[in-house]
Amino acid sequence: MRAVLVKEFGGPEVLRVGTADLRPMGEDDVHVRVAYAGVNFLDLHHRSGAYERPLPFVPGREGAGTVLACGAAVTHLSPGDRVAFAMHDDGTYGEEAVLPARKVARVPDDVDMRTAAAVMLQGLTALSLVAVEARISPGQTVLVHSAAGGTGSLIVQVARHAGARVLGLASTEEKVAAALRAGASAAGTYPEGGFAPWVREQTDGRGVDVVFDAVGGPTFAGDLDSLAVRGRLIVYGRSGGPFPPLDPARLANGCLSLTYSRLSYYTGTFADFQERAAALFDLVSRGAVAPLELTVMPLAEASVAHAALAARTSLGKHVLDLAEESATP
Repeated sequence: MRAVLVKEFGGPEVLRVGTADLRPMGEDDVHVRVAYAGVNFLDLHHRSGAYERPLPFVPGREGAGTVLACGAAVTHLSPGDRVAFAMHDDGTYGEEAVLPARKVARVPDDVDMRTAAAVMLQGLTALSLVAVEARISPGQTVLVHSAAGGTGSLIVQVARHAGARVLGLASTEEKVAAALRAGASAAGTYPEGGFAPWVREQTDGRGVDVVFDAVGGPTFAGDLDSLAVRGRLIVYGRSGGPFPPLDPARLANGCLSLTYSRLSYYTGTFADFQERAAALFDLVSRGAVAPLELTVMPLAEASVAHAALAARTSLGKHVLDLAEESATP
């Protein structure tokens, strides 16, 4: 099949279109024709070797397509089903994929495949953080870092749908405007003197109930200073660098709590994955959640998508169009 391959670790230029073989399908697997593959920061880490994988490999941990065949033990899917998938080891930057069926969920008829591919990984993350980990309830106030990014903008939308007042932080004025479009009640750039005073100003001195942060070290101290009494800092990444050492006694001032969340712990079982995916697509169907912006690119431009994501120059989400590839003679 035609696919993007990584034969050596490096920058976006190592992404080359070639041919790849599928692994043999087991009884718990499904064989799918990939229509769209989502592009995520995780893919950049695999490509660069930061998260090392055996070479060569087809990147991609997210997508949407159509079931071609099911393993003997698969009962929740049938050939012809429209499906979306995420959190698997098998690459989706290719025309077809063999995937563990427990990581594959049906896509409702009223959700288009591009959107399904775009929201699957980041949407499951946002939903798990807001609804499962933070258990956001109406009237709470939350702070979202990178509020115009792929995951951040979805956290804004899910939290707002849950009834929270959402504050957003972003790196540029353009992204501040995008965060407001996503549903933030107030948004700003990162002030030179730190963002905690801005957060206190926006909350009449109280602080926020929850901070959602994937930046890491550069924002860590400000996060703790932004929390209300008994507030929670929920970390789900460290794109800005490692965290400084933390004395647990630092959390005593305000009786604060800290969680480092990983999506795999919210979607690790078949039941959890299917439940989260169904809840996500329900929000999409109702118009409560959507990619802030959706950039669709051909498979051959995977390196361009990686470069744009690494430069943080784009808003929303990039997806690779394999449906068009398959339709080309």
